[in-house]
Amino acid sequence: MKFVTAEHNGTRFPGLLTGTHVIDLNRLPLSRTFANLNDFIASHSASDLAAINAKVGSTSPDRPQRHAELPAKSASEQPGSAAEYTSESPRAAATHTSESLRAAAAHTSESLRSAAAHTAVDTAFPIEEVRILAPVTRPVHDILCVGLNYQKHIEESETMLKKQGDIPKYLSYFSKRAHIVLGHGDRLTLDADLDNALDYEVELAVVIGKEGKNIKAEDALDYVFGYTILNDFSARTIQAQHGQWFRGKSLDGYTAIGPVIVHRSSLPHPLSLSLSLSVNGEVRQSSTTDYMIKGVAELIEELSSGMTLVPGDIIATGTPEGVGMGFDPPRYLQPGDRVECLIDGIGALENYIV
Repeated sequence: MKFVTAEHNGTRFPGLLTGTHVIDLNRLPLSRTFANLNDFIASHSASDLAAINAKVGSTSPDRPQRHAELPAKSASEQPGSAAEYTSESPRAAATHTSESLRAAAAHTSESLRSAAAHTAVDTAFPIEEVRILAPVTRPVHDILCVGLNYQKHIEESETMLKKQGDIPKYLSYFSKRAHIVLGHGDRLTLDADLDNALDYEVELAVVIGKEGKNIKAEDALDYVFGYTILNDFSARTIQAQHGQWFRGKSLDGYTAIGPVIVHRSSLPHPLSLSLSLSVNGEVRQSSTTDYMIKGVAELIEELSSGMTLVPGDIIATGTPEGVGMGFDPPRYLQPGDRVECLIDGIGALENYIV
C-alpha cells in the first residue's frame, strides 16, 4: 500500500496510490474521516486497513520495484533555463509529478492494475487530475536523524569530523527541524549569502505507527507504519561552524520527503533495498540498506530507550557515501541542479535547486 497526500481542485486529502488512480481515504467506509495522513497514521484501525485492502486488493508486487525515471526534458525545459522557472513552473512540476507516478504504474502488479480499473469513480481520481504533495507536510516532531550509519560515509566525513573532534564511537543522533517540507518536484531556493555549501543525502526514512517506549528490537517492526524517501539537504558551512548539526540541517525547505509512504506490509523484511542519488543524471550515491551499521529494528530499540516514540515520528536512518563534501574538492549543489533520490520499492523523489 502506497499512501500519499494529494490535492484535487484545491482540497487536500490523505490518499492511496493505486497505479492509475489516487483513492481518497475519506471516501471509503472507514472508521472515521481523517484530517491528513498524519491523522490516519495515528488513528486508523486494523479494520480500516482491511477495508482498504478489500477495496484495492494487494498492492505489494512480487518483487519491489522502483519508480520509472522521469520523462526526459527538452533543452528549453532543463533546470536553470528561463522556461523552467517562469510562473508556469509549479504547473510543470505538478505535470512531471503526475507523469512520474503514472509511469510507476507500469511496474506494479497485474492485480493492482486490475483493482484500480474497478475502483469506483466516486472514491478515486485519475492520477493526472491530482497533485501529489509531500506525504507528511508537518511532522509531529522534529525528524530524528542518524548521523553516521554507513561505514564508508564515516570514512568520507573524516576530514570534517576531525575539525569538530574525534570520530564518534557510537552512532550520532540529532534532530532536524522540518517546518517547511518539500515534496516530489518541488524547488529548493539556495541562499548563497547564508551558506553556499548546499549538500544532499539520500536516506531511507521510517514512519512510526504506534506509540512505544523501551521497545525491544524483536518487537520494533510492530511499531512501524511504513517507509519513505528523505533527502537530508544540509548547509555544510553552518554545520561545521556550530560544532553540532541541528542548525545546518534545519533551514526552511532543507527536508524533502516522498513521494509516498509504503506500508510495512508491502516490503519484505529484513529490508534489503537499493538506494541512490543522482545530480543532473550523474549518480553520486549508490548503496543498499544492507550496509547500515544498525538496522531499523536496532535504531528503534536504541532511540526508544527511555524516550517515547509516537505515531508520525520520522526516523532518517542515515546516508551512504557519495555526499558532496566527500569529494576533493567538494561538489556542492548549485542553482539549476536536478537532484533525484531512488529507493527500490518506494519510488523516486526529485527536486530542483534554484
